[in-house]
Amino acid sequence: MWWGFTWSFGSSERTVPTPTRTAPYLCLRRWTLRLSHGDESTILLPPGRAILPSRDEAQFMWTKGREAFSIQDTPPAGDAGLSSLHPPPRQIASLLYIMSATPLRPRDRAGRQKTTKSDMNTKKYLNLEYNNDAYRVEQMDEIKIYDYKKMDLRDAVVVEGFPSVGLVSTIVANYIVTVLNLDLLGVMDSPFFPTVSVIRGGEPFSPVRFYGGDIEPGRRDSKKIVVFLSEFQPPSTLIKGITTTLLDWAQDNRCAYLISPEGLIVERPEGLEVKEKLLFAIGSTEHVKETIQAKGIPIFQEGLISGIPGVLLNEGKRRNFDVFCILSETHENLPDARAAARIIEVMNALIPEMGLDPAPLYKEASVLEEKMKEYQKMSKPGGKRTTTPLPSMYG
Repeated sequence: MWWGFTWSFGSSERTVPTPTRTAPYLCLRRWTLRLSHGDESTILLPPGRAILPSRDEAQFMWTKGREAFSIQDTPPAGDAGLSSLHPPPRQIASLLYIMSATPLRPRDRAGRQKTTKSDMNTKKYLNLEYNNDAYRVEQMDEIKIYDYKKMDLRDAVVVEGFPSVGLVSTIVANYIVTVLNLDLLGVMDSPFFPTVSVIRGGEPFSPVRFYGGDIEPGRRDSKKIVVFLSEFQPPSTLIKGITTTLLDWAQDNRCAYLISPEGLIVERPEGLEVKEKLLFAIGSTEHVKETIQAKGIPIFQEGLISGIPGVLLNEGKRRNFDVFCILSETHENLPDARAAARIIEVMNALIPEMGLDPAPLYKEASVLEEKMKEYQKMSKPGGKRTTTPLPSMYG
């Protein structure tokens, strides 16, 4: 059994395009105060006048009351997956529901469905789930890109550098920005991003930013390249919002295509060493697939690609926008400059005018691998231990 008071505003029985004075009373947005006891609900105050645009859904509802469920209670029929929402017995609950302001579909504007007593409890639990979804929608809506410097980016190449396995994408992105001496063009920001400032050379930077410039510095008709860098790995709740924002921005600026470098974990017998590690590519469109085959790059045939690269491929296919995902076999828990160097070689094949030299990355990889071998020998029984730290170039 449940009882409590509910105060809400911004909801209505039906909606119209605009909250005009000539609209029928029931079409206007209203606020109400209700007393609920079990399955019964009583309106204590008459509905008030509209205070929000009628095209907006319910904006705010505050509920304070008492839940009388026992821990052994099960959700109503159809709510088996929401058992975690049952509070302990006699817990006083103060619930705050915030819902995004989005237009209702035309069919929803025709009127609201009446709720019968038999489905009131079910509706209560579904409201909690719906508000969680609205929270995720709000996260997507709140991810924005801010331009610091304007640049003509028609037919530009976009590279995403959000952290991946082996920090492969991060190493690739930082290497391109450094070698081509790209300018800071802007940032991607959201209230849901980490509240930090990255300090480099005495200057503050946002945790997600993007750089741009000429692929061939000094050449007037050079193609442009844009590189997105991130100092944090986004949680799963932000990935779709980030990819949607990124692709929207790329299409708005008429960029040619997007490249997503990614590390690939391959399970091998322990101690087995291979001379040539695996390298694949996959694309979102037939045009990308044909380009990959023309360059002689093996196509990734079976498996899962998660995170931002996976969503970029799916969204690129839906929009018919070219997305290249380059997969290079890598270490799972260590920065892998060698895997990054191999991706740079593939990018040189896709963008002949870029011509980046991967040698510094191979050199850095050799140094790191030698340090790791030395560290492993010292870690064995009888080995001499030292305090020599590992290189932290990409940490």
